[in-house]
Amino acid sequence: MLYTVHQKNEQQSTETSCFKSYIGYNGSLRSVVQLAKASILYPQKSLNTLIIAPRGCGTSLLAKLMFSFAKEVNVIDESAQFVKLNCNHYIDNKEALRKELFGLPDSTEDFQNCFDRAEHGVLFIDNVNLLEGQDQENINTYLETGSLYYDNDKQNKVQRNVLLILACSNESSRKNIENYVSKIPMKIEIPSLEERPLLERFELINRFLSIEAARSNRQIEVNSETMKSLLLYDCPLNVKQLNHDIKIACANAYVRSYQDVSESIVVNSYDFESYVRKGLLNEKKRKEELESLIVNDNTYIFDKDKIQTKLDHINTKGDMYLDIKNRANELEKRGIDKQEVATIVNSYLKNVFVEYKNQLSRQVINIEQLQKLVDEKVIEIVNNFLAKCRLKFDRDYPANIIYGLCLHINSLLTLNKNQQRISNEQITNIIQNYPEEYSMGVKLATKLKTEYELDLPIDEIVLITMFIIDVPEEKVSNTPQVLFAMYGDSTAMSLRDVTNALTKTNNTYAFDLSLNSDTQTALNELKTLIQTIDQGKGVLVIYDMGSIKTMLETIQEETKIPLHLVYMPITLIGLDAARKCSMEEDIDVVYHSVLTEIANLKEGFIRKPKVIITLCNTGEGGAEQLKEYIDKYSNLNIKTIPLAISHKKTLLNEVMTIQQANEIHAFVGTYNPKLFGIPFISISDVFSAKPKELDQILLFKPINEKCINYDEIDLNLEEQLRSLPIHKLKKILPIVMEEINDKYSLNEDQEIGLYMHIACMINNLMENKSLPKNPNTEYIVENREEDFKFVSKTMKKIEKSFNIIVQMME
Repeated sequence: MLYTVHQKNEQQSTETSCFKSYIGYNGSLRSVVQLAKASILYPQKSLNTLIIAPRGCGTSLLAKLMFSFAKEVNVIDESAQFVKLNCNHYIDNKEALRKELFGLPDSTEDFQNCFDRAEHGVLFIDNVNLLEGQDQENINTYLETGSLYYDNDKQNKVQRNVLLILACSNESSRKNIENYVSKIPMKIEIPSLEERPLLERFELINRFLSIEAARSNRQIEVNSETMKSLLLYDCPLNVKQLNHDIKIACANAYVRSYQDVSESIVVNSYDFESYVRKGLLNEKKRKEELESLIVNDNTYIFDKDKIQTKLDHINTKGDMYLDIKNRANELEKRGIDKQEVATIVNSYLKNVFVEYKNQLSRQVINIEQLQKLVDEKVIEIVNNFLAKCRLKFDRDYPANIIYGLCLHINSLLTLNKNQQRISNEQITNIIQNYPEEYSMGVKLATKLKTEYELDLPIDEIVLITMFIIDVPEEKVSNTPQVLFAMYGDSTAMSLRDVTNALTKTNNTYAFDLSLNSDTQTALNELKTLIQTIDQGKGVLVIYDMGSIKTMLETIQEETKIPLHLVYMPITLIGLDAARKCSMEEDIDVVYHSVLTEIANLKEGFIRKPKVIITLCNTGEGGAEQLKEYIDKYSNLNIKTIPLAISHKKTLLNEVMTIQQANEIHAFVGTYNPKLFGIPFISISDVFSAKPKELDQILLFKPINEKCINYDEIDLNLEEQLRSLPIHKLKKILPIVMEEINDKYSLNEDQEIGLYMHIACMINNLMENKSLPKNPNTEYIVENREEDFKFVSKTMKKIEKSFNIIVQMME
C-alpha cells in the first residue's frame, strides 16, 4: 500500500510572498524573514543589509529572496538586476576583484563593474570580510554617502542607486565584521543547521531529493534508516553540505541504474560517505523527534510533484486478499462443503484484516506524526465518523483504529484499485451480519465522494465497515518484572528512571534502602513492593549488598514468588576503591588491587556447590537411573539429586529448598519444569550421545556431529605436496585430529584448517625447509602451559610416524 505524505499548509494565514517557499520561514527563520522584509519595506528607501551566518547556511538564497520580495512589493522594477559577487572566488587575485567592484570602463573593452550592472537593483557581495583595506573603505564610503569612487580615483565620484546586501560568516574576525556593522543599519543572523528543528531539516531533505528526482526524471527511493542518517549526521557546512551529500549519493545511485529507465533510483546508505552513515549513532539522543518524523521499515519515494511512503512489509503491487481466494479454491478442491469453506474463509478474512489494521496503526505513534502522512481533512472526517459510531454502537475506538482508518482512506485517495478485493460471498456475509455498521460505512463513503470525488465500490465500503465491526479489548500478557534494590536514598530510583526512559517498557521498579533504616521495617516494605509488582511470572532483582540478598531469600521463602537475584556489588567496589585511594598514592596499584577484589567478590558469590537435578514424572526409578548414569560417565564432579515430582507446586518448594545450599546447574529429565530460568537438558539428548560426550551435553556444548570427508582433502594435498606420503597421512592424521577435537570441540572450519596446516607442516619439515617463527611462542608457553603440553604430546605420533621433529615455533 502507498500513501501520500501530506505537506502541511505551513501557514494558514494570508502569507503569499516568495518567502513562503523558504523552509523555516514560520519557524526558526521567522525573525530572519521579518528583518529581511523590514529591510526591503523601510520607508523612502530600502536599507542596506549585512547577513551573518555560519558557512553553507544559505546567505545567497536569502539575498535572492530579498531581491524577489523587493520586486513583489514594487520597491524595485521588474527589469532590475540581481548581481552577485563572491569575494572568495578572487582570493588569489585581488586586482581582478577590485576591477569587478570599482573598475572604470576601458576604451578598448565594453566593461561595467558590479555597481554599474546593479544600478536600480541589488548587489550581493558574499564573503565581504575578504576585502582588503582600501576596498573596504570604498564600500563604507558608498554605505555612508551613496557615492562611489572608481579605481581609487577620488576625483571621479559618481552616485549609484544600488541596494547593497553584504554577507560574511560568523567565523570572520570581529574587526572585519565591525567595519560594516557600524555603517549598516540592518543586520540579519541565520542560525546553523544544527540549531534548527529536526522537522526543518526533514523538509530540506525532502526538497533536495525531490529536486534530484525532477532532474533525473525518475522516482527516487530512500529507506527509513538512510533518512535517519541524513537527519542526524554532523554537517559542518550546514545546508550546503546536506544538499551536496544528497547530490553525490543520487548520482552514485543513478549510475547504478541508469540503463533501466523504467525503475526507480534506489538510494541506500552506502551511496553516501561514511560520515553520513555515522548519523545513526545519534539516534538515541533524538529518539522522540525521530519517531514523530520517520516511520520505521518504510521506503520514502520522491518525485518532482509529491513524496510518498511505501510500507515495505505490505505488498503494494498485488491484491492483498488474493491469498484468501486461493485458500477458498484449495478448500473446495479438497471436497470441503461450501458452507464450511465460507465459514473458514470468513474467519481467515477477519484475521488477515486484523493484521492489516495492526500493520497500518503501527506506522503511527501520535497524532502529530499522522498529520504528516494524511491530509487534515481526512483526519477530521474520520474523527467525526468514529464519534457517531461511538454514540450509535456504544463502543470505544482506540487510537490505533483512528490511525489505521485514516491511513486506509488515504491509500484509497492515492492508489488506483481496479480489482475487487473481497469475494461476493464475503461481502454478503458482512452486510447480512452487520447491517448497521455497513450503513455507517456507506455514509462515510458518501462523505468521501462529496469531499474528494472518490467513488468507492462496495468491497471497499465493506473494508471500511470492518474497522468498526469489532474492537476487542487488548489483552495484557503478564511478564516478569525488574527491581533495583540498592543502598542509598535514590540510587535504585535513578537506575529505574533511566531504564524506563530508555526502554519505554515501564516494567522496572526501585527500592532504596536507607543506611538508617530498621531492618525489619525495610524487609516488610520490600516484601510489600515485590508482592505488588509481581504479575505471576516472578521478579528479577538487581542488588548491591549481601544483607539485601538475605531479605530477598526470606521474602521468596515466605511468598513463594520466584525471585532471580543478580548481584552487582557496586557499593562495595566503591568503598574498597575509596579506602585504597586514601592510603595509596600510585593509581596503578589501586587499580590492580580493585580488580583483584572484584575477582574475589565473584568467587565468593559463586561459593555454593553446583548440583544437577534429575527429573522423572513416572516414579523415582527413572530419576535414580539417570543420576547413576551421570555419576558413572561424567567427570565434572557435580553432585546429582534425583527428584520424581510431577506436581509443579511441590516441585517448586523442593527446588527452593535445594537452592538455599546449592547452585542448580541444570534440570535433566523427561520434562522441563521451567523454574527460575534453570536450564533444561532432555533425557533423549543424554542417552542419544556417546558416554564420552556426556560432559559436553551437561556443559551445553554442541556435540560434533559433522563428518568431514578427509579423502577429498587428501587428494588435493597429494597434488600440491610432493614430499608427503599420503597413504601414511591418511592413517595417522585423522587419529590425531580426533584427539584434538575431543578436547577442544573444533568447528568444521577449524578442523579442516588445522588438518591442512599440519599436513603442510609435515611436508615442509620433510623437505628440510625453514619454518617461520611464531611471534606468540613465548606467550603460549608461559600462559597456556596445559594446552602446550597437550599439543606437544599429540604431536609425538606425527614425529614418530614421519621421522621429523616438530619444533616449538610451530
